[in-house]
Amino acid sequence: MDLYACGFNAHNQLSPNPTPSPQDLLTFHKIISAKQSISIHLAALDFTLLEVDNALVALGLPPPTLLPALSPRLITAASTDNTRYTTLTLRTRPHILLHDATLPRPSPNYSPSTPSLAEPSLAALSGAGTLCTIDTPHPGHHFIQQSPSPLHLYAHCTSRAPLLPDLPPWRPAQLVASEETFTLLTSLGTVHTWGSARHGALGRAVSPASPAAVPGLLDFLGGVPVRKVAAGGWVGAAVSRDRDLYLWGGRMGDGERIRGLGRGEEGVLVDIEGGVDVVDVGVGMGHVVALDGRGRVWAVGRGANGQLGTGGRVFEEDWVEVRGLVLGEGMRVKSVACGPYSSFLVVGGKD
Repeated sequence: MDLYACGFNAHNQLSPNPTPSPQDLLTFHKIISAKQSISIHLAALDFTLLEVDNALVALGLPPPTLLPALSPRLITAASTDNTRYTTLTLRTRPHILLHDATLPRPSPNYSPSTPSLAEPSLAALSGAGTLCTIDTPHPGHHFIQQSPSPLHLYAHCTSRAPLLPDLPPWRPAQLVASEETFTLLTSLGTVHTWGSARHGALGRAVSPASPAAVPGLLDFLGGVPVRKVAAGGWVGAAVSRDRDLYLWGGRMGDGERIRGLGRGEEGVLVDIEGGVDVVDVGVGMGHVVALDGRGRVWAVGRGANGQLGTGGRVFEEDWVEVRGLVLGEGMRVKSVACGPYSSFLVVGGKD
């Protein structure tokens, strides 16, 4: 397997062999090869955390105490506010590790306030620094905890409440954060958002019956079951089990908008080349990358750092196919991901 990357590289976060004057990558370059597996745990502004053949690899400028704190862990998810904190969801206790880059040694590990868990928790950290966790003290009973002060989540929690108690039995599948919002995907395929409603980032209307601060269902999906969500900046994305792509939000920058977004509170069904099947999506700080069922890569949005992989630095308001990928014989793109101003492709053998 191989990992390809493009985009912002000022800190060598896309370079396995650091250079004194790193340059942005305007097209996708192969940066890592593996014999068995590659996982992108976290693509931050100044470092990239990977798992390559069951070993942790950090590129760029990770906090010096982060890797020692992670050495015995099994990571399932990670997020960062790109300034101070990094939070990781683990398969083993304490389930959540919160890292403070300003401390001279690893931060304490944070376990949920409940004495035992039927399932590991999920955690996500927004760009504004708000930490949210989902705890499952008993099968079928989920609680959401949230605090603007990550170091004091369990001591000074601003809210702890039952999560979606009216749904049929469900499990949390994904929890992702963007600049000021959180998005939850359940095992039922339903998508729920909460946080700031600015720039349409919630993808739903806000009302007294459905306030911004409380997880609310994305009605515009029309009950279509979703298999993956992604978020970044002020944009959210969902890939349905039927291989359709949905986007909501839309603020890219002054005068910059992805076609079809930013015209209302709710999101849109995306039409790429007349309706190609979409199997994966990544969202950065103003750009989106999608993978279709034929293994082709599509990009839209900001490209000032080369994060679209097209060879240019322009904003693309409509989807463009990323051409010229040289992957090797018998290889195809398996998945995509985005950092704030970067994009990644995991490449493997054809099935």
